[in-house]
Amino acid sequence: GSLAKRMKWRCVAVAAALVCAFAVASPLLVDQPSRSNEVDDWPWFSWQLGPPCPQEQLTLVDVSADEEPLLSASSKIRELLGSMISGCKTSLGMDLGASVAVMYKDQVLFNEGAGSVAEGSSTVPTGDTIFQIGSITKVFTSLMLAKAISDKKVCLDDPVTKFYNDANPPSFHPTNPYGDHSLDGVTLHSLATHTGSLPREPPTGVYNDVGLNETQIFDYINAMNLLYPPYTHAHYSNLGLALAARCLERAVGKKYEDFVVQELLRPLGMNNSGFEFTSDVVSRMAVGCTANNCPTVFSSTTDVPGADGSQMKSPYDCVEMGWAAGCGGMFSSANDLLQYMRFLMTGGDGALIGSDALREYLLPGVSLPDGVSTFGLGTFETVFANGYWTVTKGGLTAGYGSSIAFVPELQLAFVALINLNSGIIPDKLTAHAARYFVPALLQVLRKSQPTPPLPDNYKTLLGYYGVGETVYFEMHESGTPGVLNGTILSQPQTFVWDPAQETVSGSTAFRFHTANEYADKLSCLWLDSMGTDAVVVFTQMLGVPFVSITDMHFYNLRMLKHDN
Repeated sequence: GSLAKRMKWRCVAVAAALVCAFAVASPLLVDQPSRSNEVDDWPWFSWQLGPPCPQEQLTLVDVSADEEPLLSASSKIRELLGSMISGCKTSLGMDLGASVAVMYKDQVLFNEGAGSVAEGSSTVPTGDTIFQIGSITKVFTSLMLAKAISDKKVCLDDPVTKFYNDANPPSFHPTNPYGDHSLDGVTLHSLATHTGSLPREPPTGVYNDVGLNETQIFDYINAMNLLYPPYTHAHYSNLGLALAARCLERAVGKKYEDFVVQELLRPLGMNNSGFEFTSDVVSRMAVGCTANNCPTVFSSTTDVPGADGSQMKSPYDCVEMGWAAGCGGMFSSANDLLQYMRFLMTGGDGALIGSDALREYLLPGVSLPDGVSTFGLGTFETVFANGYWTVTKGGLTAGYGSSIAFVPELQLAFVALINLNSGIIPDKLTAHAARYFVPALLQVLRKSQPTPPLPDNYKTLLGYYGVGETVYFEMHESGTPGVLNGTILSQPQTFVWDPAQETVSGSTAFRFHTANEYADKLSCLWLDSMGTDAVVVFTQMLGVPFVSITDMHFYNLRMLKHDN
């Protein structure tokens, strides 16, 4: 009975998402890029001349949210948010509420709600309204992993069998029908990156509404087969993250939920987030809702609340997930999730995890077949969008949908929460917020860039360098303040001072970038393999300048002629 009910609610979730999404399809599909199968449109003329590699490097200066490009982006997302809420009202007859926030660096650019927190309520959701966040919980489970590694409690490649075995029951021994049949590849690493080859769902369902204890849960897990050899395929798994959470619980000696709240959420300033639905928490939540829009699925309507199509409270609203909490049991608010985004941008004071661990936490991980999306170590879904790698994660429960997105290179973050079992709506809100705000922010940043400084001695270094009469390198003034130009092996380059590279006493360093006529057509594959964004270092010997370019295996090329 419980499994059948869960399947019915899953159908309800899909249907509600599709109905609301198509109800507001018109504004979502405007200006979407088309796809062509014509060979002439294939972007790879050769492996060197392919999709152009993004080369723009911007200083992330402070901006004002009142600047016109950003105001326009805010207006667009406000209009989209309103149209989605009104579209659900028109198509489903439901009073729903949503909260959307956008932040650049430490500055909130947009933070608004629309609709209502409950049917018949006039209260509009705010940044402090609490929603369940479903699978966004996973990024906090992986953050717990990063902290446990930093604290030397676990190693990334520790297998599950280290934590669940005959000496520490229940033991973990599902069947691996591949290779040497070992379970060594089912590790904390493979679980976090969805490559542990476990099925998608825990045997109890995420809510464990059949009331199994951990021994019984493992009886079901151990009756399973691994779906693939570990690490060979990405396969999204709620079970995998739930299991990772309980492994970490054993490693740190503290209940998973308590560790996340006490060691992660509260230090991050996330005081409206957690796992326990106290009366205070419930009083500040938007009421989670679902809708019956799969009439052909149900043979009768007697066991399905609201099967007449009316709005109803989700049957799993404010129900704790128990053993599976690590895959989706958290609640939070838009403002709290912005606190988490601040941590991703700044690393805090380094007390939670170190800067190297944070960078690894955000890295793209296992590539998916489209070649432009990955599952990362932080259990993010990373995509290439709007010209930048974008870190995303969505969440869905029986009564709520959620989405976060973060552009690390621009320190630009997005949050969307709704009290409906729809993952599509919040995903579209953050995707379109990125589509609006990325170009708007770029427009503001480009006109506000500071002039790069030049070292006091730069004019003494301008000229031609080589061996004998052969010139291999040259650097000269350019028409752009703070930027020099020249060539390496006759290939045009630009040069910008990089004092961080001046580790040898008396040296002067510049970073160079390809500037030939094909620079805007060269693939990242070519640029990264042939040397760009590398360094030239000048030194003086007996008053004569010399230049070394380690990327080109050039050392101490003598100045042959000085620019007068």
